[in-house]
This record gives sequence, C-alpha cells and structure tokens, in this order.
Amino acid sequence: MRPFARPGREYGSAVSAQSHFDLWEDRGYAVLHGLRLNPIGDRYELMTREDIEKVGVPLGSVVWELPQREIGGFLPEWSDLQAQAAARAKGAANRLGSYRDDGWGFATHALHNMDVLLPRMTEFRDHARAIAAAINADGVAQTVPEVPPTPLFHIHLPVRCPAPPRNGPGTPFAPGKASRCSRASSRNPTRAGAASS
Repeated sequence: MRPFARPGREYGSAVSAQSHFDLWEDRGYAVLHGLRLNPIGDRYELMTREDIEKVGVPLGSVVWELPQREIGGFLPEWSDLQAQAAARAKGAANRLGSYRDDGWGFATHALHNMDVLLPRMTEFRDHARAIAAAINADGVAQTVPEVPPTPLFHIHLPVRCPAPPRNGPGTPFAPGKASRCSRASSRNPTRAGAASS
C-alpha cells in the first residue's frame, strides 16, 4: 500500500471492514508508515462494487484479502472481482492481499510447498467440504460458508443468550452496542441465538 500512498497527500487505502490490518496488526500501517485505511462495506459480507463506488475520498489503493479469512473464507466470483477492480475510486491501484514472504527463507519454503501442496489444493478443499457437510447435517452447528470454496470455514455454534438486564420496571436497559447474541441473530434470523466461535 505504501508505494501508492502518494506522500504528502491525504490518500489512503480502501479495505474490507473486517480487514486483518485492524484486527490483527494493531494499526501498524499507521504507526510505521503514516498510512490511513478506509474500511468499507459490511463487516460480515464480501466487498462489493457499490461499496467501492461509495468511497467519498481519493484513494491510493484498494486492497482485497483473498480469501476473506475473517468471514469464513469467502471468495468473490471472478466477474464481481473484475467489476470491483474497474470501479476503483479515482485511479487507485489494486492489490490482491494475502500473506507475503519477507525473506528468502520464507520464499524458499513457499516454493517447496507450492511443489508439494499446490497439487493437493483440490483434495484439501474437498475434505473441508466433507467436514462442513457433516457438521451441517445434524442441525446443531452451522458452517459459514455452508459449502466452503476454499479449505477454510467458520463454525457457528448455538448459544443461549441471556435476557437483557432491565433498567427499572418493564424498561429494557440497552446502552451501547448490541450484544453478540443479538448481532448474530439479526444476521441469520433462521438461526436465532447462534454466535460465531
């Protein structure tokens, strides 16, 4: 992202609202490089062309994390990804994000594993699909996505949501954000009370 930040200007990068840059890298991009990210879209869904078109500021780049690990390993359809790239805001560069190799040792290991593991990716995906089908079959837990496009998925387990505390007789107490239980229920009304694990 840094080469496209255009030093001295207020250009940032558009990323998914569920980006690993904020979740796991503790905003290191801002501290180390002075970069600004613009989270876009719904944090529980893939980015869309419309999300990119709604960005109201100039962008240095748009970053896609593929697959979207934090939402269950979803992948956009190729045609959707092409449409998003075409919609990039005001000449922003595209970056298909993933883990990168920062040293020769990692690169050598990655090259070896590409020879060994790449031919088995279909096998790994099919195995993940078989496991997901078994989990979904009993109706207790649910995988997201239901049919994994990659060897990655999340498992949502049912939880018993406590009744909200009351603030006086008959008045619900509801300051701040919704509970994890109500957020999960609103995203998937057929599975009320389900929460991601």
